[in-house]
Amino acid sequence: MLICPSYTSGKIIKNGKTYYGKQNHICKGCNRQFVVNNQRTITYEGKQDVSALLLERVSLRGITRSMGVSMTWLMAYASIVWNETPQDLKANFEWLDKLTDKRNRSTNYKSPS
Repeated sequence: MLICPSYTSGKIIKNGKTYYGKQNHICKGCNRQFVVNNQRTITYEGKQDVSALLLERVSLRGITRSMGVSMTWLMAYASIVWNETPQDLKANFEWLDKLTDKRNRSTNYKSPS
């Protein structure tokens, strides 16, 4: 008996074939379409790796190539990750004032020409 991956319902019917000829199914409870034994499912570890690459600011095209995910999936997942990031990171920039030399802040700086 087939079970819906999202809804965990047993109300599954056939829904034609995919472009690649695999049997497509649909859940009558949540209307989710899926293919049984799909080899393209992204694991939890894979999502953690993608999250780490997003934090490292690797290009989106680079992530799709290295992780083998589609750009559509990556954009949807990245928006979820970015929405979970707090707007205020509570960064303290007081240390920056201590590092800069007050002489460099003068407005009378003339560029060598």
